[in-house]
Amino acid sequence: MPYTTVPRGFDPSVGIALQPRGDRLALRFDTALLCGRQTFEAVGRALVPFDGSAFNARGASRVPGWRLRYAWELSGVLTGQTVTGQVRIAGVRRRGTRRIRCTRRPTRSSRAADEDRANGW
Repeated sequence: MPYTTVPRGFDPSVGIALQPRGDRLALRFDTALLCGRQTFEAVGRALVPFDGSAFNARGASRVPGWRLRYAWELSGVLTGQTVTGQVRIAGVRRRGTRRIRCTRRPTRSSRAADEDRANGW
């Protein structure tokens, strides 16, 4: 859900969904991106090579109507039923000729236990 007001200690959560597809991994994440005093939803998805334990993905996207572009990189390791990793996301919003950087908390760690992995996904 979007912020109504940006909290003083901006510390956005990251939601990640992973789905193994043989030697590939489908992934999707969503988080919040703070540009100036406004927050935006940032979403990324990719289908990347998967060796059974580690993954690395990168991409770029934009928020239509807001002249906001962002690049992201997501990496992680699956160990047993736990996924640990990090998302690095940075963007720039253009307002006329002015560029507003979205750099607050560009690197975000994540750790999640996956109940479905025990069931073979």
